[in-house]
Amino acid sequence: VTIRASPRFIREPEPEVVVVFGSMISQDINISCVVYANPEPEVYWTFTNSMNIESIINATDSLLEDNVINSTLMLKGVRFEDRGLYNCTAANEYGFVSAQTDVQVIAQPDVMLEGDTPRVLLEQETDTISFTISDEYPQLPILDISWYFSTTGESDRINITGDANIGMTALQFSDSFLSLTLESISRDVMGQFTIEVQTSFAVSSSYVNVTIRASPRFIREPEPEVVVVFGSMISQDINISCVVYA
Repeated sequence: VTIRASPRFIREPEPEVVVVFGSMISQDINISCVVYANPEPEVYWTFTNSMNIESIINATDSLLEDNVINSTLMLKGVRFEDRGLYNCTAANEYGFVSAQTDVQVIAQPDVMLEGDTPRVLLEQETDTISFTISDEYPQLPILDISWYFSTTGESDRINITGDANIGMTALQFSDSFLSLTLESISRDVMGQFTIEVQTSFAVSSSYVNVTIRASPRFIREPEPEVVVVFGSMISQDINISCVVYA
């Protein structure tokens, strides 16, 4: 007696979620299925992308035991273009089975500074530091946004999220916390501002170095002087001075 069997899955392919950091190459993933059939089946994979275009892709098959095949699809450096449906089909002369799984590729928010760094701000003026987050691809939900300020580096970094001022400079955060307006700018804010965006997976950050400049202003203006001269006699010497900051 010879027993024959149409294909059936011992293990179907499982869904995958891959997080991509901006333009960085992401991790490799393996998608596999295990199939039994007698005679041994032919196993092949198809991929349907987000544009609903289907293509056949190559996988690696290995024989685990008689009539049991493990078929593994290896995706190297997963990118957004790899998101979609992956379908494993096994067939022999007695029938076929198919199972599909979904690969989702989600972005860790990519935080970008608007404008240049270092940023030159004018003392006693009002200016805004703004960051943007690319919305080109589906992204992980943002759980929290924090702002930090330091003058010399990590050693003196302080959390300024929601604070009203740094020294004499008033702070005003936007509703989204992606922008920070500095009012009555003073030299207290010369240093580095860092924004951190927290998701359930990781933290993204960006920063801007701030330099303060000032137009000239008098700290002390020259004062009037009255000099009394006696005929042709030599009078006293006087000094007229002013003090300027810039």
